[in-house]
Amino acid sequence: MDEIQQALIDAGLSSTEAQVYKIVLIEGPIGVGKIAKLSNVYRANAYQAVERLKNKGYVSESQGKRSKVFEALSPHHLIEDLSKKKKSLQEIMPKLNELRRTRERTESMRVIEGEQGWRNLLNEFIESGKERVVYGIPLESQQLGEFFIEYHKKRAKKKIWLKHLFNYDARERIRVTNKLPYTQSKYLPKELDQPVSTSICGNTIAVTVYERKAILTYVIESEPIAKAYKKYFKFLWTLGKK
Repeated sequence: MDEIQQALIDAGLSSTEAQVYKIVLIEGPIGVGKIAKLSNVYRANAYQAVERLKNKGYVSESQGKRSKVFEALSPHHLIEDLSKKKKSLQEIMPKLNELRRTRERTESMRVIEGEQGWRNLLNEFIESGKERVVYGIPLESQQLGEFFIEYHKKRAKKKIWLKHLFNYDARERIRVTNKLPYTQSKYLPKELDQPVSTSICGNTIAVTVYERKAILTYVIESEPIAKAYKKYFKFLWTLGKK
């Protein structure tokens, strides 16, 4: 899969729709039979994908010499469509947040797989407006480098404090993080290095495992457990070095 198809999928198209749209964009006007052949999908699947793209306003249909042919409309329609979706979501976001708050919060545990899920959780921490403390930060966590740049900007804008306790092997990073606003960083002695990072924000504890660029996060919602972890963090903070 090339970068164009991946970008189309990220924009909301299915894998088949992205493949078909790219072919129609390049080859159109084009019939369903040729679309199916070039995309290496069944004719029925190609036809269904074209119909969905037509309903979304991304392709047009006309009568060719022997059968119907399809042609891509301006790709700018993709951006316009995303803008409309974003606007609609922004309008109902207060209601969505209210529904989430009214749901009774009980003690629970869940598992989040992948980098995007971890990013979403970090953004939730920002939305909560509460201080986050994190310890046992390994060198592998740098794979989220670009995301963290934007994350820290959002956090600073809301004046949310963050305290880091890095592993010994990642100690050089405190030179950068201590220059960030609303941030305090230290590193732990080498004998306290941990293979996971533990974040505490409000009543949420997130234990993140970094393995070969794969990220797995265990999330616990519990007031008493969060209090215990915060107490342990305070002890570790006294052992940290700048």
